[in-house]
Amino acid sequence: GRVSEMDKVLDSVHTQFPTLKKSVVKGSQYLGLRGADIVTPAGVTLARNMTLDIDASTMVTGRNGIGKTSLFRVMGGLWPLTKGEVILPEGKKIFLVPQQVFMVLGSLADQITYPKKI
Repeated sequence: GRVSEMDKVLDSVHTQFPTLKKSVVKGSQYLGLRGADIVTPAGVTLARNMTLDIDASTMVTGRNGIGKTSLFRVMGGLWPLTKGEVILPEGKKIFLVPQQVFMVLGSLADQITYPKKI
């Protein structure tokens, strides 16, 4: 029924769209980006060829609308990475806790496959 339908949708997404490029850096204590473009789902480029290292003592600050959340949406895999790669320490994952709840209008499949529509 519904579960098998969702499995089909997820399989379709994995075959239709590229996955997030992640590099695991053995022994690394930081996460970061290498040559990454930050691009919104609407196709607006916010930053090009961004390279940065974020460790436990890094604080990302800036005025409203500058792209702090966009940066972490790309690093967390919520937005597609169009160029470059996300660097992750071995055995670690990224989990984004947004300031506001982020849900799109539509079905559960639309939530899971955002920003793509199937």
